[in-house]
Amino acid sequence: CLKEGYGDTSNLCHAVRSMSIPMTLYYLNKGQSPKLIWGHRQMFPLYLAAKNGHISMLRLLLQKGADPNQKLFDGRTAMHRCAQYGHLEMIDVLKQAGGDINAQTTRYKETPLHFAAEVKNEMTIGFLIKLGANWEITNSDGLTFYEILKEPECLPSQMVIVPAV
Repeated sequence: CLKEGYGDTSNLCHAVRSMSIPMTLYYLNKGQSPKLIWGHRQMFPLYLAAKNGHISMLRLLLQKGADPNQKLFDGRTAMHRCAQYGHLEMIDVLKQAGGDINAQTTRYKETPLHFAAEVKNEMTIGFLIKLGANWEITNSDGLTFYEILKEPECLPSQMVIVPAV
C-alpha cells in the first residue's frame, strides 16, 4: 500500500487492495475496522470493493459492519462508484444495506443518478429509478440527470430516456 501512495500500511489495507477475501476476513476477524480510512483521498474498503466490481468483497465488508454511506473526501460513496460503472447487483446490495441512493457529493451535489447519466448508462439509470432514485434532484449547476443526458455532445442519437413519474 505504501508503494502505491497510501500512508496506512495496515494488513487490512493490503488485503482489500489485493481483493483477497481470505486475508480480508482474517484481519476483520482480528478486529481491524471495515471503516478504515487511509491515504490522501481517504479511501475505504467498501469503496475499493465497488471500484473493483468485487461483489463478494462488498458483501463481506457490509456483513462485518462497513457503513454503506461512508464517503470519500469529496462526498462520493460506494453507491456513486457502482452507478458510474454499472454494477447493478452491487447497487442493489448497497441499497438493501441502507445505502442512500440519493446521496450527493460535497462540492458538485451529484447523485449516483448523475454519475450514471454522465456515462450514459441506460440500464443503470433505469435501475436506479426503479429502486427509488429521485430524478428531480439537481446538481450544483442546477441540472437534473435528464438534462445531463440531453446535452447534444454526449447523447447518442438512438438513445431516448424518459424519466419515470
